[in-house]
Amino acid sequence: MKKILLSLLFFCIAVISSFAATSLKVGDSIVNPPNADNLQPIKIKGVIDGDTVYVWREQYYTRARLEGIDCMETKEGKRAYYQAYKKDVPVKDIIKQGKSAKKELKKIVKENDYELFYKDLGKDYYERMLVILYDKNMQNINEMMKNTPYCINYEFKPKTKK
Repeated sequence: MKKILLSLLFFCIAVISSFAATSLKVGDSIVNPPNADNLQPIKIKGVIDGDTVYVWREQYYTRARLEGIDCMETKEGKRAYYQAYKKDVPVKDIIKQGKSAKKELKKIVKENDYELFYKDLGKDYYERMLVILYDKNMQNINEMMKNTPYCINYEFKPKTKK
């Protein structure tokens, strides 16, 4: 009986130890989140639309494009008309959805006190930072936006400027 109890005790200690090794410890901070390789904190200055934000980068502000998503446009233009054509809806509906996407991203940014984390994926065709954003709980914001009715999955294809 003693051997069984001792074995059970060692098993419990081993299980608890493995959980303790992966959870936050006293002194850990969200600035250095566990298991968040290659993530860096970033200050959001503003939201341009549902898939682009204005960020503080080193000593200047720049635009950052959320990788993997394409949200509806917020202004009338060629892209908005293209989206309206593809969805077979009036362009005013596209613009309304675009404004809703922008509002949703603003809400997420504000809930995180304008302090997020990002994974840098280089630059896009327009020289914007291409990023995956994470909130303070390490939830992927790109995926959150993709799950709204205002954004779609978008695969960036490398382009070269002529």
